[in-house]
Amino acid sequence: MITHRPSGATDCPIVALCLLCRNNEDLLPFYVDRMGFEIRRREEGFIQMMCESGISLCLWEIGHIRQHIGYEVWPAGNRTGKVACTVELGSQADVDAHYHKLLSAGVEIGAAPKTFSWNAYAFYLSDPDGNCWEFYHWLGGGPQGDT
Repeated sequence: MITHRPSGATDCPIVALCLLCRNNEDLLPFYVDRMGFEIRRREEGFIQMMCESGISLCLWEIGHIRQHIGYEVWPAGNRTGKVACTVELGSQADVDAHYHKLLSAGVEIGAAPKTFSWNAYAFYLSDPDGNCWEFYHWLGGGPQGDT
C-alpha cells in the first residue's frame, strides 16, 4: 500500500469508472442481473450505477462518445478489453463467496480463485465487451513490491 503522495501527483480524486461499450442494453443483463448493480441514472448512450465505495460505474456507448467528442475511441472490430476493474475483498472466504455468487448468477468465469505470485488470492472474468474484472484479497504481508 502506498502511504505517501508521490511527487508530481495531482489532487484528482477518481469519482467514476466509465466502461466503453458498443451497446448498453446488451450489457445490462450482465451488470444488473448477474453482477447485482443497480441503475442510478440512465440517459441516451449512458448508464450510471453506484458502487458501495461511492465511485460510479458507468457504461458509455462508443457511438455516443464519438458523436459528442468527435473522434473514435474504440476502433471497429476491436473486442480487446481496455480496462480492468478491481474489487478488493476482506478475506479469501469473501473471494470464494463472490466467486460462487457470480457463478450461480450465470457469470462465466475462466478459473476458480487461486493464489498468484503477486501475493493475491483472486479470480478473473470479463464482461460481454471484453472488459476484465478482478476480485482479490491480499494474502499475509500484503502486496509485493510496494515502495
